[in-house]
Amino acid sequence: MLPDYAQVRHAFEWAIERDLSMSQTLITKTANLQKQFGFVRDSDAWSLHFLELAQKGTDTGRLADALVIRGLILNDLANLPGEDRAARLRESLA
Repeated sequence: MLPDYAQVRHAFEWAIERDLSMSQTLITKTANLQKQFGFVRDSDAWSLHFLELAQKGTDTGRLADALVIRGLILNDLANLPGEDRAARLRESLA
């Protein structure tokens, strides 16, 4: 999957504009790939964008999913070198 990661990025950009369910699936299904190969910052950007759109909508289930995803990604960010681990973990708990 790593050699095709550029297409995964493109798929997310397409999905976030057209199909929130598909973008949510891409975020959750690619999180381990991103974590293992150093693309956690992509996960961060994707989850933040998804959360912002979920907050604008009326679907409380999607908002709950977006908050859970965001918390998990913030936890992954906390483990990156140079990150303020305590601050990221507090942010993910909020």
